[in-house]
Amino acid sequence: MRELFDPERAEACLATAENSRPLNPSRVSEIAAAMRAGTFDPDAGRPVSFRAGRLRNGQHRMTAIVTVGAPVELPVRWIRC
Repeated sequence: MRELFDPERAEACLATAENSRPLNPSRVSEIAAAMRAGTFDPDAGRPVSFRAGRLRNGQHRMTAIVTVGAPVELPVRWIRC
């Protein structure tokens, strides 16, 4: 399943992030640059995942969406618990 994440939705997802590893600013910059250039491949890594409505995987991509200020469609996995 794929879903569209605009900057506002991405920010809301980041506010719910659980047990996230520290944010790597250079990784965010790399993803944001690819998004701006139109070379970002949303299928290159694991899907963004949510468990019980909370962001579990994808904080770097969500932060890049906020940084770029443009919506991006990403593969999503919803984990039920």
